[in-house]
Amino acid sequence: MNACDGERYWRVFPDRTLTGPATPLGTQAAHLIYPSWLLRCRLSGARDINYRGRRARQLRVTRGPGTEHIAGPLTYFPADAIVDAETGCLLRLISYIGDAPSAWWELDDLSTEPIDPDDFRVYVPPGTRVLEETGNPITDFAAGMPGLSGTATRIAFETVHRTASAVSAARSFLDDLRGRR
Repeated sequence: MNACDGERYWRVFPDRTLTGPATPLGTQAAHLIYPSWLLRCRLSGARDINYRGRRARQLRVTRGPGTEHIAGPLTYFPADAIVDAETGCLLRLISYIGDAPSAWWELDDLSTEPIDPDDFRVYVPPGTRVLEETGNPITDFAAGMPGLSGTATRIAFETVHRTASAVSAARSFLDDLRGRR
């Protein structure tokens, strides 16, 4: 789960929570909120439905002209999309490989009414490890990896970072000695 209250951002994992300053919406969320990319695809089978108490339209999405590569978040087709009738946002998007779902995106609790910013804060149970994001995507990615493989990856990234820093410091020192600065 990801949450942002405009000041802080949280990424919640089963055994830890990463937090940091608020960031712009990631492309995955933006593709749900601004689904104009769907217009490059072939849309068919439109039917009006009620989804989670909201009026919506369900569509089948297949490759269209200009979608040889990637359309929005989709890398596989076909897909099923549910579009909110009021806002035009995607409420749900499921991409398939054959008959098996390969990716699933969903917006929960969509509302056009003003909301208290406290509703966007994450409750972190006592004892949960909370880590501050560093801003380095590789380090932050490794921080979210669970178990032994996550620990090994974090140690490897830290070792590479320290080694690169040591090499850079040694080069600077040698350049100073040679008078190249």
